[in-house]
Order: sequence, then structure tokens, then C-alpha cells
Amino acid sequence: VTLAAGGASPNNNFGEVTPVPPPPANTTFIAGTVWLDSNKDGVFDANEKGIGGVTLALLDAGGNPVLDGKGNPVTTTTDSSGNYLFPNVSPGGYRIGETQPTQYGSSTPNLLNVFVAGPATPGGPLTPVTRQNFGETPATLSGSVYVDTNKDGKRN
Repeated sequence: VTLAAGGASPNNNFGEVTPVPPPPANTTFIAGTVWLDSNKDGVFDANEKGIGGVTLALLDAGGNPVLDGKGNPVTTTTDSSGNYLFPNVSPGGYRIGETQPTQYGSSTPNLLNVFVAGPATPGGPLTPVTRQNFGETPATLSGSVYVDTNKDGKRN
């Protein structure tokens, strides 16, 4: 703010933000989308929409929860567009486990095997692992209730 001699400039408010620390060295991220597979083909098509609020867990290659620095399981939840992100992932083998959202069935497995490769050159950057997607289909249940008078398990 520049002021001339005798000038005033009220209501200039300045805020400070805490800087975001850089990600830990030798880490990358794993990302993907949980989507409504409207044609039930297991392929994420351009016209299919994401599903928000789905919980995913990062597991080690043996299926055990990966723990954060406080000893808590590493999980994430999809945003309103169905996207998710696991940041600060080190090289190695992992699994991503999806908690099946209610009112949906699956067109893809609920558990994905993922490998985060080390750097291509010593000290080089790691390549993010993307497109780790989960397809969901609308779930329905139908049928009929009947009296099985002869107890043969058939409607006759």
C-alpha cells in the first residue's frame, strides 16, 4: 500500500497462512475414481458419473492396513465427483480396498493390487499411480414369496 503524505488507507487487512510442507522425499500418490457403471461393462466411460462418499483403505501387499504416523489405518473418501487420492505413498506393493457403497453392486473387483515403482534414475521422481478405478452398478433385489406346502424348495 502506498500512501501520499497525510493520506489514510483504512481497512487493509493482511492474513498469514501456514505454509504447506512439501511431501516427504521419495513418495508419490495413488488415485482413482469410484463411478456408476451405468452399462455394467466394467469400463469407465466418458458419460458415466462418479460416486461421492465412498471409503477406501490403503493396505500393504499382504492385505494388512497401512498405518499413518499416529498408528491409524490410512483411509480416504471419494469427493463429490467420485475421485480419491492417497498422497505420500512410498515405493512398494499395495492393495486398495473399497468399502462397498450401499445400494450398489460391483462391476469391478472391490480390491485392487497396486505397485508403486521406484525412481527410474537414482534420486529421480516417482511416477504417480492413477486410474485405480472401482465400478458400481445399481443394486436390485426381486423375487416372490410363496408357501412351499410340499417343502421341496420349488414354486409348484
